[in-house]
Amino acid sequence: MADSCPGESTDPRLFTDIAGMLLDTTGESAEWASGISPNARLEGDLRMESVELVALGESLRDRYGDRVDLPAFVAGLDLDGLIGLTVGDLVSYVARQTAA
Repeated sequence: MADSCPGESTDPRLFTDIAGMLLDTTGESAEWASGISPNARLEGDLRMESVELVALGESLRDRYGDRVDLPAFVAGLDLDGLIGLTVGDLVSYVARQTAA
């Protein structure tokens, strides 16, 4: 799993905000958005492409500041961590970076 603490809860407001960013970034339908959950994998379940991850990283940085550096976070993951990266992992990462 990605860089997250076991049992760490997902902040519902932050989750909702990031889910909206995922929808905006991908331009997908509301039906697609119904698949966004904390356990949804960005690559496997949501089928995000690398260009969409770049756009998401820019949106996250614009919203939360320079501490939220998605490219650096992703670069620090091994292959299994990257493939298994979930929305919940992303929410946890943003929560840690914005709390610091």
